[in-house]
Amino acid sequence: MTLKSLKDSFIQGLKQNYSSSEAEQLFYMAIDHLWTLSRTDYLRDSGKEWEKDTSGLHRIVLRLLQHEPIQYIIGETLFYGLRIKLNRHTLIPRPETEELMERIKNSDLQPETILDAGSGSGCIALALKRIFPAAHCTGVDISEGALQLARQNAVLNGLEVSFRQMDILKSENLQQSFDLIVSNPPYVAEAEKENMSAGVTDHEPYTALFVPDADPLVFYRMIEKIADKKLNPGGRIFLEINQRFGPETAALFSSGPWQQVILHQDLSGNDRFLEVWK
Repeated sequence: MTLKSLKDSFIQGLKQNYSSSEAEQLFYMAIDHLWTLSRTDYLRDSGKEWEKDTSGLHRIVLRLLQHEPIQYIIGETLFYGLRIKLNRHTLIPRPETEELMERIKNSDLQPETILDAGSGSGCIALALKRIFPAAHCTGVDISEGALQLARQNAVLNGLEVSFRQMDILKSENLQQSFDLIVSNPPYVAEAEKENMSAGVTDHEPYTALFVPDADPLVFYRMIEKIADKKLNPGGRIFLEINQRFGPETAALFSSGPWQQVILHQDLSGNDRFLEVWK
């Protein structure tokens, strides 16, 4: 069987759940994972007979048909130029979060100390360390399983970030102060679950995604309290937020030491980021 035949069979096997273009992208991710074959390698060798074991490719198809995200199947993804390992303790990074990193990079910031509140896989903290190599970056998360993976990702990408366990809803043990605080906390209201894909609701960690309908801004209120005490004068906060609650999230910073509150939209025009100056 040629590589082209393998690709055609892969796409045909996924037709009930994925468009041809989606299945094609999944195929390229799968062959890179299984055989370190790039898309360029495929285009060069697509007509050649493929003699390696293809059972792994078949297993990937079966798991994709169960709505399991490809990033969990292959155990990694790319985020802002970094290779990030993933598991069931960690969310899959979204393109919007890369937008947030780009927004921070293009700001006039030169922070010496950075806090990533709710680190998960560590992708944000590691991207910030890449952007600001001289800064001391700290990532905190409630999940020890996520933190173990974040530390592996730091080693994998050759970046030095301090990761430690902390519940950001109970921040009494946060001693250090920071020039920049960044967070993409849980912000999806439980009522929104019914409109989400099974790939998300059945596989990604519930506590890293959802907040109670009765208190959807619970994490942002605590981050505001943390920043009130631990953000240095002149420092800034960057948050990824739920588009449904843009003005309400901004209103949490309407009093106190906050000098400027800016609601930014993502590339789709949705309220997605909050920038706060102290």
